Amino acid sequence: MTGINQDFGLGCRLPRSSGISAEAEWVLRAVEQAQDRAGSSLSLFWEKAGLLADLRAMMQEGELVAPGASSKAEQLIRALPVGIPLPEVAPEPDGSISFDWIASRLRSISVSVGESARLAYAWVDGSESGHAVAWFDGEAVPEGLLDEIRRISGPARDSA
Repeated sequence: MTGINQDFGLGCRLPRSSGISAEAEWVLRAVEQAQDRAGSSLSLFWEKAGLLADLRAMMQEGELVAPGASSKAEQLIRALPVGIPLPEVAPEPDGSISFDWIASRLRSISVSVGESARLAYAWVDGSESGHAVAWFDGEAVPEGLLDEIRRISGPARDSA
């Protein structure tokens, strides 16, 4: 039985048939999985591209942001892993850039990105609050900071 041609979004159509080998079926499944991952990556890319455009617009609008802070902020945006919601960005009076994840009026985390590798952050989660400092190498968001972002931007914990 000849099957239906599958369009995998790669500019080609691959035959789908019940008479193909197990190896060919494996290849077709691998192509389908790669396409799904590429779709997710492209979606995330466009979201990050939009945030980067917002950051550049903020710089062009004459906001008093240190050039090194803008560069660090771009690195941090690119370093955010899949599954982390993107923050709101705003200039700070000292020339730094604030990254804000606001889950609700009582749940938020704010990260100050300046010209150095130092990331100062503070959070509020109901009646709990805190602050810390992490060091950003320009490639990977520090794990402790990621944990706090996930905690704050994720579902609220039950206080019972």
